[in-house]
Amino acid sequence: MTRAPLILACAALALSACAPDEAGPFAGSQRCAGCHAEQFARWRGSHHDLAMQEADEGSVIGDFDDAELRHMGVVARFSRDGERFVVAAE
Repeated sequence: MTRAPLILACAALALSACAPDEAGPFAGSQRCAGCHAEQFARWRGSHHDLAMQEADEGSVIGDFDDAELRHMGVVARFSRDGERFVVAAE
């Protein structure tokens, strides 16, 4: 007898505990924290955590006043379109 069906059933049960709500595909970091407290504590406040913030006046610290960055032959331009922060790169 193969163990694959049992393994798949266990995986499905484990994933259902972390399944997203009906509202959308993102389950939310708080939902993960219950089972992964140590990882959540290390992630909270990290660059990865902060990178997931909505881009707004309080979270964006770069120069988006038509700034330009050239690196290894690639040009990136940073600007604003109303409330939006825009990066155009080749």
